Amino acid sequence: MSAARAGAAALAACAALAAGGCGQDEGQADAARQATRTYFAALAAGDAARACSLLARDVRRQFVARVAAITSAPDCPAALGTLLKGRGGSLVKRVARAARVGDAKVDGDTATVKLSSNAQQVDVRLRREDGAWRVDQPPTG
Repeated sequence: MSAARAGAAALAACAALAAGGCGQDEGQADAARQATRTYFAALAAGDAARACSLLARDVRRQFVARVAAITSAPDCPAALGTLLKGRGGSLVKRVARAARVGDAKVDGDTATVKLSSNAQQVDVRLRREDGAWRVDQPPTG
């Protein structure tokens, strides 16, 4: 097979498999999925410090500002810890324990990871920050 034909065949295969992420750096997709797993495992365990460390910097700031009136907490671990110990904390932990990470789609420094929990499916946005994947949306509080 000539180089031109091989290139055309590879391009056709990528077009046919585009939904599966052909050409995507699978290592980055795996890393985004792992960051999502670790984040939800931290929530399930009530480990607010670990969960907050997996949030993007500006998301941590926004989260603390949003819940400041409820928690009076100075930082993300204290704010999230207070919420996880509150009335809704057991529900958050239960949902996080049931979370199952699915496919990831990476686009440069952003990723979307499919997550299912208790028969619901959502997309979790991530952003690469300082070389590591961070959740790019605040915890629900």
